[in-house]
Amino acid sequence: MAKPPSLVVSALATWNGKALAKGKKEISQFDQTVNRLGKTFTKVFGAVAIASFAKSSVNAFIESEKAAAKLRTTVENLGLSFQQPAIEDYLKSLSLQFGIIDENLIPGFQRLLIVTKDVAKAQSLFETALNVSAGTGKDLTTVATSLSKAYLGDNAALGRLGVGLSKAQLKS
Repeated sequence: MAKPPSLVVSALATWNGKALAKGKKEISQFDQTVNRLGKTFTKVFGAVAIASFAKSSVNAFIESEKAAAKLRTTVENLGLSFQQPAIEDYLKSLSLQFGIIDENLIPGFQRLLIVTKDVAKAQSLFETALNVSAGTGKDLTTVATSLSKAYLGDNAALGRLGVGLSKAQLKS
């Protein structure tokens, strides 16, 4: 068998502190560059997050205004415009009390108001809808729609809510 070739490297070094100082300086500069880059990324991504938040806030405001405008139109069409301030106060207090945003409250209340044509009855049914929604986990608008159908005599929608009513109770 042949012996593999060998390579012998001989190095002779003398201590020179300049190389160590240069290495420390370069590492320090690299660290500063990385820190500046991190600050730049923070500013850029922070600005993107702020812009995204602003956009979603504006969209939420627009949706809230659309829902409020639809409710105002409904109230005017029902001839109840004199009760508009009281309705707005009622919905605002519910929003604060239950932590539900306006655009989730308004459609359900609006459905009940259209069916009953009476603010007091709509408020009473809507409070029932809030309780049923909280108890069953169903969407508030779905519950309000079911209650409005029941108010008109269609009790089948109540059965689908799963509130524990028997078929005999639903028929009566």
